[in-house]
Amino acid sequence: QLTWPHEETDWAYMLDEALICYYNMAREISKREKLLIVAPDTDLVRHQLESGLDGKVKDSDRVTPDMMKNISFFTCPTNDTWARDHAFITMLKENGEPLLLDFCFNGWGMKYAANYDNMINSNLYYRCKTLTGEYVYQRNFILEGGSIESDGKGTLLTTEKCLLSYNRNEKTKEETEQ
Repeated sequence: QLTWPHEETDWAYMLDEALICYYNMAREISKREKLLIVAPDTDLVRHQLESGLDGKVKDSDRVTPDMMKNISFFTCPTNDTWARDHAFITMLKENGEPLLLDFCFNGWGMKYAANYDNMINSNLYYRCKTLTGEYVYQRNFILEGGSIESDGKGTLLTTEKCLLSYNRNEKTKEETEQ
């Protein structure tokens, strides 16, 4: 999943450069696998991809029609682009079925607005037909995806400074570990 940059994101001051970066990420991902792009104006994003950002991308670096077949679009308001932090944290059940954990993202300790970003997951789950798995409501716990690392085998790494911060969770260390 990519959440596409636009004028209202923190990329506004360098939007052209950000769009080229996201264009290149979309091209590389869609060469290899399916990609979901979330944006307030998906018609504009589709046009940007198909036109090579209105000719700013060399012909040899263009997104091809075959790549476009791997891209799905979902229209909804977004505050920013950090899908790593606001998107589902996905785990697998023993039977291989995905669990889509929807944590609350509070804009890195309320530095930035995240009201729209917090609605992306539930909107995706209930309105988008491309997701599979079981939705798990975890919105009573503030967690951005960038604050954790996992080896996929049950070990989870984080920092006390992040998850125990006064502007995130009002929980003890023991409650947070649980």
